[in-house]
Amino acid sequence: MADLQAELLIKTGRYEEASKYAVEGIQLARIEGNDERLCDLRTVLGTSYMYSSRWNLAEKCFKESLKLKDKIKGEYLLIKAYKQMGELYLILGKIELSEEYCGKRFAWEKRTMMHLGIVRQLSH
Repeated sequence: MADLQAELLIKTGRYEEASKYAVEGIQLARIEGNDERLCDLRTVLGTSYMYSSRWNLAEKCFKESLKLKDKIKGEYLLIKAYKQMGELYLILGKIELSEEYCGKRFAWEKRTMMHLGIVRQLSH
């Protein structure tokens, strides 16, 4: 629930409030040992930081999200983190890094879509 609330606050430009909800959600996800929620909430927190021009904190959050890639099953969460990291680097004028992370995002999207295609074929 904290992730949804934080994302809604980001969309309305209320970044400080969004950050508070995301941090609370991160604390709860740590207690629960829920790596998928932790990944998602760190990406949400990073997005809030990015939109409030807190570049270093945003980068740190996105990197922390991506460190969980071997612990989570929801590949869409990684796609979101890679997208945001690429966007951050584009904002900062770090074009090569932006391209690198966008490339990783597209690779994960392709992998996910191929997996979904295989699952759909098997289910028919």
